[in-house]
This record gives sequence, structure tokens and C-alpha cells, in this order.
Amino acid sequence: MRSRTLVPTLDAFLESEEAAHASAPPDWVHVLTGLARAGTRIARVVARTGLTGTLPRTGDRNVHGEATTRIDRYAHNAVVEEVADAEMLCCIISEEAEDLMPIRSSPGGGCILAVDPLDGSSNLGVNVPVGTIFSLLPRTRPGGVRPPRSGDMPRPGDARRLRRGDTLRSRSGEAIRSDDAARSGPALSDILRPGRDQIAAGYILYGAATVLVYTSGRGVHGFIRDPESGEFLLNRRDIRMPSPTARHYSTNEAYTRRWDPRQHELVRHFKKPPPEGAKGFSARYIGSLVADIHRTLLVGGLFMYPAFRGKPEGKLRLMYEAAPVALVMEQAGGRATNGTRDILDIHPRDIHQRTPLFAGARELVDVAESFLR
Repeated sequence: MRSRTLVPTLDAFLESEEAAHASAPPDWVHVLTGLARAGTRIARVVARTGLTGTLPRTGDRNVHGEATTRIDRYAHNAVVEEVADAEMLCCIISEEAEDLMPIRSSPGGGCILAVDPLDGSSNLGVNVPVGTIFSLLPRTRPGGVRPPRSGDMPRPGDARRLRRGDTLRSRSGEAIRSDDAARSGPALSDILRPGRDQIAAGYILYGAATVLVYTSGRGVHGFIRDPESGEFLLNRRDIRMPSPTARHYSTNEAYTRRWDPRQHELVRHFKKPPPEGAKGFSARYIGSLVADIHRTLLVGGLFMYPAFRGKPEGKLRLMYEAAPVALVMEQAGGRATNGTRDILDIHPRDIHQRTPLFAGARELVDVAESFLR
């Protein structure tokens, strides 16, 4: 049996990546190692939640109107605390915060972290895998700071925000207040970057094992957390989507009655009886984005979260869900689109902008586009 000492750890692998990635900002790997530490903390809490089967609510709702749980808040705090010491970061965009979260110790930092701290947390009560999704982006004008505007000030009683005055602390103990965004910070024009500009992106999956998958534009690599040592160990180097791909499609067909006719036609195409001797398509849907994407990455197929009546722009968030997934898929030989345009080429208008998402094997994404254009 191969000794564990011969398996690269995440830290060692990232050191070699940093040396070979001369065009990336210095110290970008520190953000990834911080995310790995946060993932370790979140994994422990997820495991305990699985034991109790309960999800205590905070009584608040996030910017998207979704009820938040204590574990959502914990995951958000864990990410912020573990990465806030990275001098390259000027701010953090989180699903759990309505505004940008500037980092006061490095206002001139050249990068932005966009993150969904715990996607799919509503599934934890039934032990369905969930995950953290992240994207590291360059800032357009490092050092540029705008004055506060009146519209930045929190509205009293707005339950969608982190509570005004909530204080987090970085690993060095520096206070980071949720109302800092109302005082100063990068302008939106500094940070609204298309996914094509991402420095690194990926996700952490909390399931039977804790798995970290990332790309920095040099292939996709997977690490699994060793529960004994606590280290993330390389277990999949340069992941490529299978070819030929699995004949799977993944979508929530409960929304069928609200789909566009073109989406109906696409799914009917997948359900057609195959020629004699050929294998037809199978439906595979977990209902947790990170889990569905991880399966699609490893076995192939097509993941679909289309727009539908009531959500004309789709439901998934562009900057911290669709764009990082798209970069991972593309680097593994796949593709991701909103149905008509590559996700990575879409320039966001807002930090919480939504989008449809069709991601997976390139040939199946091409089929989807042929029906949706």
C-alpha cells in the first residue's frame, strides 16, 4: 500500500502551483488555504447537524429572501474569519451579506473573494451533501476607494442584511463589522468582473468525505480530507470529464409546468426512446448544487437549472455559484452556458445577479443551446 507521505497535501500542491503561476497575484494560495481551514470547520458542524437532524433558524432572511439557519451564519463567519488576513483581498462578496464586505486591513488589495458559504443547507436535515462554492477575482483598479453614498446605509429593520454592528474577527483578531460597507470600500465598477477573469475557483463538498475541488486555470484538481491527519490530500490530479459522457440529465422536473416551451422540447429530446441497442438517457437529480455538479464533473452528463415562470433570470447566482462552476467545467473539458451565452463571458451588473445554468459535457451543453437559442 502506498504511504500517505507520498501523497501531496493541499499546502504542498499549492506551493508548486504558486511557483508555476507567475501571472497570478502574489499570495493567492493563502486564500485557498484559508478556505480549506474554513471547510474543515464547516465540515465538523455539518457532521454534528447530521447527527441531530435539526436546523435551528436564526429568524432572519438573507438578501434573497431565504430563511437562514445558524449553520448558514456559522459558515459565513468561518469563511470570513479564515481569509480576512490575506493581504491581497480588498473585500468579500457573500450570499449571506447584502453588501460588499471591505477588509479594512487591506483596502488596496487587488482581489475579491465571492463565496456561497453553505449552498444547499436546507438539505442537511436529511443528510444530503452540501457545499461551499468560491471564486477569486482580480479587482479592476487596485487601491481605488470610493466615498460612501447615502444608498449604502442599512435600512433600519431590514432583516435581509447581516445585523448592523455584527462583528467577526480574522485569525489575527482584527474586527470586521458587517456595516463597514456603509463607510468605505471598492466601487462596484472595481469588482464586477466576468467569470473569464477568475484567478481561481472551486468548491468544497461535505458528504461521506470532505472534498475540495479547485482550478486556477491550469487544470482541475481534487483533494480529500484525511480525518486522521486533518490534511487535504491530493486524490484526483487534472480531472477530465469522461468521453464519451454518461447519458444523464439533471434538473428539477417539478418546475415543468413553469418552463419555457424550448426547455420542454429539450427534455423531451432526452426522453426519446434510443435506437435499438443504444442506451437512452437517465435522470439524476440530488437537489444540492455542489453535489449535482460534482457528480456531473466525475461521470459526465448535463446539469440544468433553467429560467422559469416567476424566475425569468434563473435562480442561481452568477458571481459565486454559476461562474466558479463554469470555470471548473471548462477546465475539465466541459462547458457552461446560460442557454445562449457562455457563463464565463457574462459581465455581471450586480453582485447578486442571477442566471440560468446549463453545465456539463461539452457535447450535451451544445445540444441544449441548439434547443434554447
